[in-house]
Formats: sequence, structure tokens, C-alpha cells
Amino acid sequence: MFIWLICLLNPALAGDPPGHLKPLGQHRPPLGGVDEIEDFPLPWDFYENYVKDGGKPFILRGYLNRGEVPAYKLWNDQYLKEKFGSEKVDVEQGKKEDRLKGKLDVVTLRDYLNSYNDSDIYLVHDAPDVMKADLTIPVSLQCGGFHDNLFKVVLWFSSGGTKSHLHHDGLDNINCLLDGEKDFYMVDKAHEDLIEADGFLEQQSYSTVDVEAVDMYKFPKLGEVPWYEIHMKKGDCLYIPYKWYHQVDSKPGRNFAVNIWFYHIWRFNHTDCQTMKSSDQVMKPKLLSSYKKSNSRMLMWQEILGALSELKGPIQFDHLEEALFGGDNEEPESKQITQMLFEVIDKDKDHEVSWEEAYTVDLEELAEIIPDILGDPMEPQEDDIVGDPIDPSMDEQGPPRGDNVHTEL
Repeated sequence: MFIWLICLLNPALAGDPPGHLKPLGQHRPPLGGVDEIEDFPLPWDFYENYVKDGGKPFILRGYLNRGEVPAYKLWNDQYLKEKFGSEKVDVEQGKKEDRLKGKLDVVTLRDYLNSYNDSDIYLVHDAPDVMKADLTIPVSLQCGGFHDNLFKVVLWFSSGGTKSHLHHDGLDNINCLLDGEKDFYMVDKAHEDLIEADGFLEQQSYSTVDVEAVDMYKFPKLGEVPWYEIHMKKGDCLYIPYKWYHQVDSKPGRNFAVNIWFYHIWRFNHTDCQTMKSSDQVMKPKLLSSYKKSNSRMLMWQEILGALSELKGPIQFDHLEEALFGGDNEEPESKQITQMLFEVIDKDKDHEVSWEEAYTVDLEELAEIIPDILGDPMEPQEDDIVGDPIDPSMDEQGPPRGDNVHTEL
């Protein structure tokens, strides 16, 4: 009777693999912490040290306490009700993420604020234009191509206790915490073979593992995963690199985060930063309202460039043709289309395309040549961006929903 009771209370037995039926990350101690830096890097340093190659996360402790993001001081519940209460927002039912059962409601921000402390709900919504005057874009994103590749700014707001799936995003992400605390389980994308070995939904870009009770018999490779533990407090900002795996726990209590999603850039545009580099002025964050979001043409063009990202030098005709149509394509029409594109992009007519030319090309002109690829300049849907954005049929990891949403909770 005593042994039966022990087994009932603690179903993971001594002979089980480490971490079995325990929360994600209990299989081994975390690696050393990620870089803690004092300020957002200048754009060229951000790219060289944190974005390029496999990427590297960093955290800024207490960054928002400097007062450079007005929302940090302003956005208490009373202010939000008075200033933005009539705004319609997306609200998800259920604080533990379930992309199959999650129900999305649309309510006014005022109604949400009146009920979120007593309900199993959270808000995940693209920041309305009227709220962007209280938000800023950090210096890291102000040139070099980053500023042309902003996807959207999303608000994550709850009374705490939310849990996301283990997933990755097809975007880079800067997450700033206006209120509350969060714990991040984070894994280098280099360990894709371990994370995606079992129970990973590739098109939706998330694992089906129960993050509160990992079944190490169903997910044995998770027992080999080296991971980082990051504890965020109110005022901190965290950079999550492109396709790094992460799972997020929001601690109980008012929890409010803002994340800036931006398309991954494969080369840094130094020419774009010359004015900034030559200025003697100290760089400051700029209001988010002064920037425009990229459209779907930029999304798909970035995916084409991503297929060329391993090149060490300029882009040649054959490289572009393979990126567009595959390596075994012998169709005359494909060569004709590639030639037309190449002539448009190759502005200096030196018979090769520099990365600067690739990033400054007129996408409207390209869209006239390849309308099936670049399409109409509609705002991209989030289900086009999670995981590998090049597959427009995929569901996403975290759109404000209707489907499968979430980069964090």
C-alpha cells in the first residue's frame, strides 16, 4: 500500500531517464548565462556580434528604467482604459497554450482590463497605431536593413501563469517586459536534430511535448539538449535570434510584454548606415510610429536571399536561377525570367549582383516580372512567418490567432 501511494504521488521512478515527467529543462543543469549588456548595440555591432551566422541572444537588465520607452511609465491599467479603452484587441482563452483548442475572442481593451485578473485569458495583439506613439525602436534596428524589415510589434498581456509551447520563430525578436517576470527555456538552433527528433510539427514550428511533464520515453532526444535559462524581470529586454527554440513561462501577477518582430537579414547594408556612422550625435531610440512595416513582397524576397546566404561573394546568374527555380531546372522560361530579374537588380551592369544591389532593388519592379512569387504587396499574415517563411502554406507558431499562434506568452 505504501509503495503504491509513493508511485501514485511520484510517477517518475528512480530508473527513469533524468527529467522524466518533470518540467522542461530538468534533465540537466542549464548552460552559463547569455550575454548581459548595458545598452542596445549599434546596428553594425548588433549584426556582427548577435545576428549573423547562428545568432546569439543577449539581455539588457533594467533597460526600460531609463525612461526611453514612454509606455513603461505610462501603461498602467487606468491609463490604458482612459487613453485606449475603445481599441479592439484579440484575447485568447486558456493560459497554457493549446493551438488546437485555443479560442480567440475580440473585445475592447477596456473590457479586457476589467476582467483579465479574474479570468483564464490573455491578450495577444498587434500594437494599434494609436499606441505606437508610446513605443520606440531601439538603436540596433535603425539602419543596415533592419529598419526596412520590421514585421510587427505585438503586445502580450495577462495576469500571469501562462505557458507557451516549445517552438521557434521564422523571425528575429526583441522582447521587452513592461511588467511582471518571465522564465525562458532557450536552445541554440544548432540543436535542431535533438529538438525536432520526436513529436515536432515542422510546418507549425512547435513541439507537442508537455512542457510541464516531459515524457522522456516519447521524447528521448530532449534529454540530450543543452539549454539556457533566462529569467526576465520588469524593465528587461531580451534578443531572441532567428529560429532559436524557446519556451516561456510567465510568473503569476500582472505580466505585460512588447515584442518587436523583424525579418532576418542575410547581409548588413553598410551604405545604409554611413550617415549614422559619421554623425557625432549620440544615437537614441526613435518612436515606433515613425517606421512602416514591411509587406509580403519583402518577406518573400528575404526568403530568396536566404537561399543565397551561404555565398561568400557576389550573386551570379546561376545562383539566382537556382534560388528561384531549383538546381535541376532546365526550362527556357526559367532562364528568361532569371535574366530579366538579373538585369533589373544588377544596377551597375557588371554582370554580378552585389548584396547592396539585392537589398536596394525596387521590389515593385521585380513583382512585375515574378508576380507568382512576390505577389501583391499585402500585409503578411503571421501564419506565413513562423518556422520557414518561404512556405506560405504553413501555419504559424504564434499569430494572434485563428490558427496556431505564439512566440511567447
